[in-house]
Amino acid sequence: MPSPLTRPDFLRLIEIVENHPEFRTEQGRWSLIDRAFGAVERGSAARRGLNLAGATGQAATALVIRLDSFGRLGDRHSLALVLEVIRADSGADLHPDLDRLIALLDGDRGATPDQRHGTILHLSDLHFGTPADARNWHSQLAEDLRRELDCDRLDGLICSGDLATYSTDADYAAAVAFLTRLKETFGLPPERIVLVPGNHDLNWDLAKAAYAPGDPAVYAAADDEEKQRWIVDGAVCQVRDEARYRRRLDLFSAHCYQPMQGTPYPGDYPEQFSFHHWADLDLLVLGLNSAWAIDHHHRDRAGIHPEAISQALDTLGTRPDWAGCLKIAVWHHPLNSGEPSRITDHGFLERLALAGFRLGLHGHIHRAERDQYRYDQSPGGRRLDLLAAGTFGALSRDWVPGYPLQYQLLRLTPAGAGRRLTVATRRRAALNGAWQPDACWRQGPGQDPLPRYTVDL
Repeated sequence: MPSPLTRPDFLRLIEIVENHPEFRTEQGRWSLIDRAFGAVERGSAARRGLNLAGATGQAATALVIRLDSFGRLGDRHSLALVLEVIRADSGADLHPDLDRLIALLDGDRGATPDQRHGTILHLSDLHFGTPADARNWHSQLAEDLRRELDCDRLDGLICSGDLATYSTDADYAAAVAFLTRLKETFGLPPERIVLVPGNHDLNWDLAKAAYAPGDPAVYAAADDEEKQRWIVDGAVCQVRDEARYRRRLDLFSAHCYQPMQGTPYPGDYPEQFSFHHWADLDLLVLGLNSAWAIDHHHRDRAGIHPEAISQALDTLGTRPDWAGCLKIAVWHHPLNSGEPSRITDHGFLERLALAGFRLGLHGHIHRAERDQYRYDQSPGGRRLDLLAAGTFGALSRDWVPGYPLQYQLLRLTPAGAGRRLTVATRRRAALNGAWQPDACWRQGPGQDPLPRYTVDL
């Protein structure tokens, strides 16, 4: 339950609202509320006693006192959403006060895991390339989340690879601009963002620079393991420099991962994993790299490095406080696909199942799919539901009319018995169009397909 506001906090809250530039006119005040909630029916709000006309201080007091009379998300949480919008516009000097007031107002943030619902956005294959993409795609997505899905705040964002198109500085500048806008709009701190690389996040120029002409006689004398570093095409031989080869993700690390996560992406394959513990949701997310062995010569060599999964699970074993969490693993490539670019060694799924992981999120196949890996065949046995998001973005020149873009919104019920995940799938079929429900999940003879499905956890 939220703590009561003291009189000093109440007065400070009014002061902050009153001094916000957008609050100086009645039109600006309603614009502020529109940004916080999406569209607000002003007539309905006014009929319920909210009057934002008149002096600025009077309107600020009315907002603070009466907002819970019409806030469609419920009581003081509605006011917290307005403060989050103000925070996005404010200088750092106001952030400590605003963070404290938002925490006091928003009772759900202080809820225990057995009371806490969670909303997580899953995007994959974003394929950014231009600043215009960042602006337009954020606008289209934010509009859909707020107006159509009644989602004004996200508890997490998971991007399962291919943030870039060609892994260039420009691609990642657009990706970071989009992610930053999304973070600010929906109140996401860096620790609530999960990024894993895909094959498009490998830079081909860096991959090519790692190969140099080699001596055919040296290749002929090499053992089988050493020959894995060589490319032989007739009389032409190339050999790979391993230190330079590990730099294929340098641009992803420097221009995307580090700006968003605050730390470089690991260069050593065994260290290419990340844990994200969201205690308020009783949730643990593990990020993995399924593109570590891919380059311009081996475009379909997807898989999880065996030492990476070992180190990740060894780390998990040292954290008994994570033992009871719902566990989700994230990587880029599919396990089952009609295309050759899929993970053929499924052994890592056995280890994830034994470690208690329940869900796997991925992308790459450019369409939403649901699959299941069963370690045990008994009812209720160990298993992972595998959820694939479709392609979220494509450059205009790569757009295929009639081939929809897709994303997923995941809604978790509180921890405990009967916990359930609802996956809402969305589609956009026009270049400048709106996101819409993607009713692609068949329900049986004579029944219409639905734009969502549930997973019992």
